[in-house]
Amino acid sequence: MWFKQSGDYYALMSQDSQYISGFIYTEVSEFSEGLAWVNKGDLYGYINSDGDSITSFDFSDVSDFNHGFAVVSMDSNYGVINRFGQLVVEYQYSRINTTKFGFFAAQQDSVWHVIDTAGMVVSNRAWLYPPFFLSDNFIVGCVNGLWGVVNANDEVLYEFKHDLITYDGVAYIKNEKYLLGLR
Repeated sequence: MWFKQSGDYYALMSQDSQYISGFIYTEVSEFSEGLAWVNKGDLYGYINSDGDSITSFDFSDVSDFNHGFAVVSMDSNYGVINRFGQLVVEYQYSRINTTKFGFFAAQQDSVWHVIDTAGMVVSNRAWLYPPFFLSDNFIVGCVNGLWGVVNANDEVLYEFKHDLITYDGVAYIKNEKYLLGLR
């Protein structure tokens, strides 16, 4: 499926260039996991490759689907929907990063938390920056200005004593470099 533009509007087209919809969308995305976000006027919704809406057009901000989930916003609060358009994480966060390994980094009141795909808090630490996920068992982040690693049960694997831990699992303390073996 693809979108054809005419002026300020887009229509959904089939692979053999047949119109699936009229020119009704003002903004469109590429299809991701068989779904695309589209805009009608001021609000966004999601459609499948047949042009069927899987959500209503209620969202002020949207993301592509990633591992079966998309981050959406209503009234300046963010939540998460699944690929069926069902809300799985309530609209209670000021920001949510897309999922990786079944976790989201979600910000509430300027503090970041780790939540799972059902919206349950996995780690309620006061993360200073959005934690990142190296696997389903390594959650890396900064608490009180120091970096450390916890697992999916929020158990500390590497103490929060590092000046920095990078995405490739290298930790730094006072310019000393340590390989943590997180890969």
